Amino acid sequence: MPEFDKEAARLALRTFKRLVRSRQFHVLRTQKNTDASIQLGLTKHNRREAILGLTVLDYSSGPELDHDRPGVVWIFGTTIRSIEIYIKIKIVEGEFRDQAVCLSFHPAESPLDYPFRENKS
Repeated sequence: MPEFDKEAARLALRTFKRLVRSRQFHVLRTQKNTDASIQLGLTKHNRREAILGLTVLDYSSGPELDHDRPGVVWIFGTTIRSIEIYIKIKIVEGEFRDQAVCLSFHPAESPLDYPFRENKS
C-alpha cells in the first residue's frame, strides 16, 4: 500500500480526475448517494464537476484498504450548499483499462479532518 503523504494523495487525485475526464467514471448507486443527490438537488454533471474541483487540500484520509473489494480508497471532502460532503473514491484497475469509481458522495456523518489545510477544518 502506498505510504501516506501529500504527493501520494495528489497523484491519486490526478489519476482519478484523468479517468473522470476520459469518461471512465461512475458513482455507485447506493441509497445514501441517491438520497444525497435528491436532498442537494444534484445532477450527474454537478457531482462530476464537484469531483473535478477537488484539490489535495480537500484530502481527508487514505489510502485505506477497501473492505469490500481488492484495492484502496481515498477520502475527500467538499462543501455544497453549506453542507460538508464526504467523497470516497477508488481507482479500479482493469485488464484493459482503469476506471474511476466514486463509492460515496453524501453529507458527512461526522466532521472530516483535512490534514493538508492550515486551519485543518
